[in-house]
Amino acid sequence: MKISRNNIPLIRSIVFLTLILSFIVHLRAGESVRIASYNLRNYLITDRLVEGTWLKAYPKPEVEKSIIQKGILAVKPDILVVQELGGMPFLFELKEDLKASGLDYPFLLLMEGEDSERMTGLLSRIKPSYSVQHKDLEFKYFDEKRCVLRGMLEVGFKGEISFSIFFRTLKKSVY
Repeated sequence: MKISRNNIPLIRSIVFLTLILSFIVHLRAGESVRIASYNLRNYLITDRLVEGTWLKAYPKPEVEKSIIQKGILAVKPDILVVQELGGMPFLFELKEDLKASGLDYPFLLLMEGEDSERMTGLLSRIKPSYSVQHKDLEFKYFDEKRCVLRGMLEVGFKGEISFSIFFRTLKKSVY
């Protein structure tokens, strides 16, 4: 793939995934869990610019999906949180594509907030013990109250050391 202005955001996403958001939770001596978060940047059907042409209601291009998959496969997280996903069919597609490449996530969860276009999901190699969808979250933005349109998902894992993950995504127009 040639590096151009069009794919620099994708390259940044891969670097962000591999260098910043991948971290290790140590459960006990010698055992760890790798957790990563990745903004998939419109992994859904939407109007988009593809190779210099504006296309309406177009899916994420395969070349971009391939870049996402390579980044995830390089990190091999045990738990992967993904943002800007078009719903369960897209989460399942990503799960199956990663499985075909040797990275199987048997557990998946989707946070369905007020934003029905862009959602947040979780793929996990570890069975969650519980999940809670927090849908009624508000925050103050300047002088007004706003709702977190994509909600917040809480997921718990039990083992010798139990832990929970909370994740949410704010729309860009909010911050």
